[in-house]
Amino acid sequence: MTSALAFHLLTAVVGVVIAAIVVVYIKGLRASPRDLWLLYGTKVLEYSAYAMINMTIVLYLTKNFGMGDVAAGTYFSVWSILINFFTIVIGAVTDTIGIKRTLLLGTITLIITRFILALSGDIYTATVFGFMPYAFGLAVMAPVISVGIKKMTTKETAAMGFALFYTLMNVGYAIGGWLWDKIRIGVVASGGSWTVPGLGAALAPYEAIFFAGFLLTLPSLLFLALLRDGVELDDKEQVVFKPQPKLPGGIFTVAKNTAVNALTGTAKSLKSTWSDTFFYKFLLIIFIVVFVRLVFFHLNSMTLPKYGLRLFGPGAKIGALYGVLNPVLVVILVPLVGYFFKKVPSYRMLLIGTTISALACFIGVMPGDWFTGLNGTLLSGIVFTEWLGVAGDPHPAYWPLLIFIFVFTIGEAIWSPRLMQFTAELAPKGKEGTYISLSILPFFLAKMFVGPMSGYLLETYVPVDAAGNALASYPDHYMVWFWVGLTALVSPIGLFLFRGLVTKHEAASKEG
Repeated sequence: MTSALAFHLLTAVVGVVIAAIVVVYIKGLRASPRDLWLLYGTKVLEYSAYAMINMTIVLYLTKNFGMGDVAAGTYFSVWSILINFFTIVIGAVTDTIGIKRTLLLGTITLIITRFILALSGDIYTATVFGFMPYAFGLAVMAPVISVGIKKMTTKETAAMGFALFYTLMNVGYAIGGWLWDKIRIGVVASGGSWTVPGLGAALAPYEAIFFAGFLLTLPSLLFLALLRDGVELDDKEQVVFKPQPKLPGGIFTVAKNTAVNALTGTAKSLKSTWSDTFFYKFLLIIFIVVFVRLVFFHLNSMTLPKYGLRLFGPGAKIGALYGVLNPVLVVILVPLVGYFFKKVPSYRMLLIGTTISALACFIGVMPGDWFTGLNGTLLSGIVFTEWLGVAGDPHPAYWPLLIFIFVFTIGEAIWSPRLMQFTAELAPKGKEGTYISLSILPFFLAKMFVGPMSGYLLETYVPVDAAGNALASYPDHYMVWFWVGLTALVSPIGLFLFRGLVTKHEAASKEG
């Protein structure tokens, strides 16, 4: 069997498996209104654009505005924290102005900001009129899908609704990773710029990716036009329409007032919860898990894009390495893990999964020469010749990196779906909503750490020359993943050391 035939067969099998998973979920949601599918369509487009742009930002900041690796990583961290802040503040807006109006607010913001970022010529314009409102647009869109699924499903079908969302979200991520490679390599191959028809603007590769995100967001306006306002599904699986409140002062005024009330409410919740001694223990456990979650930032946005392009060259399909491989595996593995290990306690799944994911990072540290025996095999032909388009023997660092991402994803499929469930299980009765909403707090501190760390690792182990070009070789490049892995190990070690906090709390809950 040739590598080309094997690759096409494998692609077909993966496609059939994913399609079968989606069909099972769709059958379980037959009674849901058509508006739910419009919502899913919007989110697939949005996650495709989001994934594609997320891999671009630090590269864009360095290439367009001359930021060093540390500065670009720090900028990304602060911007990412801004998204979290807006999400906390804006979360209640959806309940007040409705799904359609929230989507309209977020979609228009994203369309405008992605267009500005594609054409922006200076960092001040990009920050004030691009990245800051862009963070707001992402935060506005975030709560909509959860609210929509809840309103457009019953208690029996809600699990299917959220499972389908998780699947389609990862399909969107895979599309985004594929598009990132396609657009960037295509623009580079055509002379380093692409002229926008009708505008006459010549866009560099990363600017073209922002413009592609702008184009991907436009069809959402059509979905919005077809979306019915106030549609819900009752417990008898009947479609009903809830009248939407009139908005005195307009959508932006109501959104602002609701955001202020949400921020005040969050502050009150934090104040009332702060007296609960277990809340500190809860935050400690969530903070411990954050360290392995930070690997996501290294792989999908901050570290891997620059690392890969410098090490493997500008024609390397870095988007496929993680942006396609990871979500495709997640779609297939999560239902299997959920089915076969549904009776295993969440804390044990977190411990096992984070251990696998953290240790996987050290595979990226292994010498590439250890894997040269795989070159020339059918597997090598499938992976490199057919999938990644690598001519001849691959760079020695490819094999350790690919296996690292593969094993990391197995661990992710074990621990990631259980994290939200564990958070809800750990929260005292009656305080689930408060605990879940405040579980984002450890992320604020951790995000300030991951950006500068990423920049430092890049500047130390895979630096560029004074002109911004990659060096001829990087003998210590593997140290990037050594330090990422060492940081990630905090999670399984911490979970093991502090397991007594959870067992004591569970015992006390049972007695109560």
